[in-house]
Amino acid sequence: MIGSRHCLSAVNLPPESFPMKSVGWTILLAILAASPWTNASAAEPPAEKERVWLEVTAQYRDFVRPLLNKLCTDCHSSDDPKGELDLQRFDSLARVRADLRPWQLMIEQLESREMPPRDMPQPSAAERQRLVAWIRTLLDAEAREHAGDPGHVPLRRLSHAEYDRTIRDLTGVDLRPTREFPADGAAGEGFTNAAEALTMSPALMTKYLNAAKDVA
Repeated sequence: MIGSRHCLSAVNLPPESFPMKSVGWTILLAILAASPWTNASAAEPPAEKERVWLEVTAQYRDFVRPLLNKLCTDCHSSDDPKGELDLQRFDSLARVRADLRPWQLMIEQLESREMPPRDMPQPSAAERQRLVAWIRTLLDAEAREHAGDPGHVPLRRLSHAEYDRTIRDLTGVDLRPTREFPADGAAGEGFTNAAEALTMSPALMTKYLNAAKDVA
């Protein structure tokens, strides 16, 4: 636990300005209680994490991979993958972990009994249940492994609306410098503030420089 003096110095406030019974001290403690560094003990113990991954690896080697070879890879192989699903390429757990999306979809296919097709050899009820349980364990372990990691976050510029409002807030004048800019893209989600859509072309950079001169 971080000492009280270190906590207070972290927010640049002298300790004497926070008497123990004051409202400010109570609020500060509430904030610290919710902070990630005070909850480190709630993280999964390394020994337990290692045990889970050893079990996931062993089950993949001894049960999952042989079952897929027996029931699935005739159709879902690297040579002619039906439904664009190649299960043969998952020859190790490392390759499974590198591409989890097919395994997420596989749960739905197995539980709805859409796969394997009805005219093909079927796993027993116990095998189907065990395979689904293994996939869920894998996905849960992978989620815990990357807890708090948002993945790749691309750099983005301000959207036109954000830029206009920033200039208005800085100058006190609603200059709308982006009125001559091309419209923001909406990416695939339909939002104009999606980072993937807020790129900067050379032509747009020139417009930003000219707009900055006009604002100045």
